[in-house]
Amino acid sequence: MNRLTRQLTEVLGPGMAVPEELDRLYGWIETHATVTDHEGFLSGFLDVPDDSGYATNIEFRADGTDCLEHWFGTDDRAVLDRVCVFAQTGGDGSMAALWIDDDGRQRIVHMGSGSGSTAVCVLGETPLDFLRLVAIGYDELCWSREWSGPPTFDEIDGETPRDPDCAYRRWLLAEFDTTIPERALDLVTLAEMEDEDPSDPFARWLTTIDA
Repeated sequence: MNRLTRQLTEVLGPGMAVPEELDRLYGWIETHATVTDHEGFLSGFLDVPDDSGYATNIEFRADGTDCLEHWFGTDDRAVLDRVCVFAQTGGDGSMAALWIDDDGRQRIVHMGSGSGSTAVCVLGETPLDFLRLVAIGYDELCWSREWSGPPTFDEIDGETPRDPDCAYRRWLLAEFDTTIPERALDLVTLAEMEDEDPSDPFARWLTTIDA
């Protein structure tokens, strides 16, 4: 078992498991991409040294239920035990997490910070869909206002425009014999924190929680 998977396994809630697809991604990150170690706490990133392409800025880190009492506004273990944070999707504090839905199915969901992103929704039907979503190439995954179109790779601060053909994208296509959609909404039904009657199952569940 690779170190990133082992670290996530240690903080999983009841009935949870590390998806095979995520485990394979973690193995690739440890072998080919970037892992940082802060006093034994590991973070994985998609950028590969000397690769000319641009990978989405996402940090894979096993936060588990840390800080979720603040996010949910409750310390109810019946709520917190159904969620396990495994990635930071943006510099604003937004997160991706494993979530056990009302039918007992494990899903991957987005949890916006509220101070920046307000997206709260399931990130694809399968773990592979989540990996495909990340491969689209948005600068940060948290900004749902960008999800209706493909990412832009314009010149930034006078630098060369970003090249979406990164090592992660090439690995994903070869490893899973899959495709990468042009935009996030090809995989995701967006819901936001302020939605009163969301169709997304995670967003609907959030409306039932007493904070």
